[in-house]
Amino acid sequence: TRDETVTHEDLGTAPAAILPDSPFHFFKRFGRGVQEAFTFDPVRDAELKLQHASQQLSECAQWIERDGMANINSTVLSSALEIYKDKVDEVRDTAAGLKAEKDAQPEVIDRLLNDVTDKHVRQRRMLEGITKDVLAAKEVAAAGGVEVSSDIDRVLSKVEETKDATVSDLADMLVQVEDSPQSVGVRITNVLDRQAGSEFKELKHLEVLQAVKEKMPEEAKDSLDLAKNNTIQKFEAKMRDLPPVARAEKFKVYVEEATSDETKLLALLDQLKQSPSIPTDLLSKMEEAKEIVVKKFEKKLKVIGDTRIQDQFLDKFDATKIDD
Repeated sequence: TRDETVTHEDLGTAPAAILPDSPFHFFKRFGRGVQEAFTFDPVRDAELKLQHASQQLSECAQWIERDGMANINSTVLSSALEIYKDKVDEVRDTAAGLKAEKDAQPEVIDRLLNDVTDKHVRQRRMLEGITKDVLAAKEVAAAGGVEVSSDIDRVLSKVEETKDATVSDLADMLVQVEDSPQSVGVRITNVLDRQAGSEFKELKHLEVLQAVKEKMPEEAKDSLDLAKNNTIQKFEAKMRDLPPVARAEKFKVYVEEATSDETKLLALLDQLKQSPSIPTDLLSKMEEAKEIVVKKFEKKLKVIGDTRIQDQFLDKFDATKIDD
């Protein structure tokens, strides 16, 4: 969907000639490390590490697009994702230096935090795209009676681990650098609002806000709840503006096609059900949408061959979300 597409331009990167499967990729990463080692300005240091994180992830996606997920060395891909995750950790570790510079360069730091937030959201979508590629490759192989190495399931595990770690990094960085915890939700909402997307993009935004909230200290969670409520209001307003004859069916199709965190989406659909401002025709589709999400989750589990990784996904799945 439009809400999931991420391009090189979105990440501020360019197509690469040397990708993570190449033995020469090490030398590329070494060169990036040297460049960072001789960068002493804290703002430029953060910008450079953010750029290198984006480049590392986009090179993984470019490799998958070139060769197809079924032909990828899953072990090398998992290692490449680990390198990306470590680089995002390094971006987070620049927070203290940025905080020290904030009084002297408030506008510069403000732009940088916006960029960090924007890139996180887009990188998260790219990671979700990798999950989608893995599942699609396994489905195609199963339909054709072709065996796929179980190692590919580990990519799913690595993506989930990476998403969890990087959203924690974003939350830590914003809490450290922002003047107050209340500013975190405002910043994330403003960044999300500027990103293009479909008429249902607020559903993806709510997933992001919930993921960040789960990593926030208690004193900052109210800010994320307010951001979620404001996003729900925007979603409701958009739905009211859509022609009634089409919006319920378009909503159903969106839920069917979107790549989502099923656990978070189920909770969000429950929250939307409680809103008095949701159009009644859309409200009637909420239960159907929840059933679609549950079936997508069950299908994902069937596709995954490794029982340990199945358990990893099941641990996140709260069955109470489907009982209403």
